Amino acid sequence: RGLRWSQLGLALSTAYLAWGVAVQAHVRGLAEQSLAATGAPPARLLVTPTAFNTVLWRVVAMYPDGSYDEAFHSLLDTHALRWQRHAAADRAALRQALAGVDAVERLARFSHGFYKVHAADGLARVTALRMGQEPHYTFSFVVARQEAGRWVPLVARNQGSRGDIRAGLAWLWRRLQGADLPPPR
Repeated sequence: RGLRWSQLGLALSTAYLAWGVAVQAHVRGLAEQSLAATGAPPARLLVTPTAFNTVLWRVVAMYPDGSYDEAFHSLLDTHALRWQRHAAADRAALRQALAGVDAVERLARFSHGFYKVHAADGLARVTALRMGQEPHYTFSFVVARQEAGRWVPLVARNQGSRGDIRAGLAWLWRRLQGADLPPPR
């Protein structure tokens, strides 16, 4: 009797994994088609399910200059992917200035290249784009402070944020059902 329950559990978990792989491939194909129409294919593409489901997917397209596009696709959507551009034009000099900073290099490896560098209030941050969504990410580290016109490396400390969890879950539920809503900010 215990063997049958184990076999059922194994069958269900394998079916769930196969479902996830198939849906991810489907959403990746939609994203690649959508991006090909723009004429500027990304260097890297991340397709990942949102929290607690495999119906709503988040797609991040990274470009060589550090800019990235973010979109969400629900299997219940009746509209095309809507990309939100996050430009990096103002970050090019910051990326150059932080080149070689250990914390930046480690997060770049950890995030498999899906990261951004940004500055505010005289502090430079490096943020992994793989876990979270704009502007709330799990891993966002302060890595340098501006002093006398140059960036001075600091001991990295995580200042990731979660945002308003209730608003995020309410958006997730509605967006999962195919509602055409912009992500909460």
